[in-house]
Amino acid sequence: MNNGKIVILCPEIVPMDNKGEEAIIKGVMDILGLKEDNCEYHIIDPSVKTLTIKSGLFLHPTRLFISSWRTKEFGIGLSIDRIYSSLCSILRHLLDKVYPKWISIQPRTVSKLITYIKYFQNDKINKIPSSLIDSISHLAKVDYIIAGHNGGLNSDVCHVLLAFSSSLQIKYTIFGSCMKPKIKEKNNLNLYHEVFKKSENVIARNPIGLKWAEKFFFDTNPTLAPDPAFGLIPITKQDTSLLISKLGLSDFFKKDVLLITCAEPAPISRFSFDRQIGRIAKIKAHREFFGKVLNVLLESYDFNILFLPHTIGPTKDLDDRIIAKDIISHSNHKNSINGRCYVLEEDLNACQLKGIISMGSIMIAERVHSVIGAIGVHTPFLCFASNKDNRVSGMIKEMANLGDNIFYLNTPNIESCIDSFDKIYKNRIFEQQKLIKISNSFQKELDIIGNRIKLQILNSINN
Repeated sequence: MNNGKIVILCPEIVPMDNKGEEAIIKGVMDILGLKEDNCEYHIIDPSVKTLTIKSGLFLHPTRLFISSWRTKEFGIGLSIDRIYSSLCSILRHLLDKVYPKWISIQPRTVSKLITYIKYFQNDKINKIPSSLIDSISHLAKVDYIIAGHNGGLNSDVCHVLLAFSSSLQIKYTIFGSCMKPKIKEKNNLNLYHEVFKKSENVIARNPIGLKWAEKFFFDTNPTLAPDPAFGLIPITKQDTSLLISKLGLSDFFKKDVLLITCAEPAPISRFSFDRQIGRIAKIKAHREFFGKVLNVLLESYDFNILFLPHTIGPTKDLDDRIIAKDIISHSNHKNSINGRCYVLEEDLNACQLKGIISMGSIMIAERVHSVIGAIGVHTPFLCFASNKDNRVSGMIKEMANLGDNIFYLNTPNIESCIDSFDKIYKNRIFEQQKLIKISNSFQKELDIIGNRIKLQILNSINN
């Protein structure tokens, strides 16, 4: 503990510019009954270079946990950064082919992290790089690890878990993971098996991931529970009203409001608009389609439309606000707070965004965690998605039984889209009642899981 506070570590990359990522972490805290006054929650954020505190969370630099070359992805481009990134990706794939056992070797970065923590515990601070002392001073006091955040449970995280467990005797649990159902290689499976056997819980958030875990690691007793973001408590109605007033949106909300979250280019260009060929063509088709949908909605219904910034970076192509403005530019309308269509610019936290979602009459969501937020506050929604998205098919369709609330963007047309929207909008009371039952059921499941994990954390501290 640190100054009487429980110290929890999530050893996975959690970019705070993505409010869905934040919602998972804050959801875990709410499920466990942890707040800033009794808990320090530590995560890895790729945007920070030294220990940083944001929204009550402690952010550590990625380089402290994971070597740069292990995080780089292949891409097209002639810049030095892009070439380096692609070469790193090629090297990893080459190692997978010629020496697959490399995945089971503890990375040097992890070894150094453990060494630095032991230096701190043995009062040898002078052996720790000055830029890392703040981080190490907190990590040396970790009481418990909660891993499995979103899709982050990879081989690098596995090595961190094993190192903390064996060298520092820190216990851990896996909670909120979508698992890795595409991984079938023997050495990788062996690494996961070792990690799962030592975990106090192996909890998947997606039935597709659960089936993978049951197939290869049945002896670790994997179970299923709703995504921790379902447990995120939004700001109060009163605080939401004050926030809306502060944002200058009080008049905007005098009408019914359709809320929208839009997807980043990557999933659109990979998994949607099947008739289009090439990344640029798919993205263009998406923006044009969404713009036409806006026109029909604004002509057919008497509501205002507010785009919410689910993700604001770190790069321009990941900034929902830019994407939303481009969508509006493909319609016959303007982005104006005094008009009927507006893009919210402010950097709000996940609790604030969930509060605003609760004030909407209906939502069109291309972001899974905005759908999760809508379910939690009982706001009717239509989810735009690809039929190749396992998160949507697993968590929204199978677990929540909300397949009728999904509109697939593989071969979309305006008429069927508006028809799907119209059915939900005209039956909002029924939709709300349906979401209340689902969210209550999910909350009961999360309460059970939360009580179990909290007891394990307290036992770990007391022992």
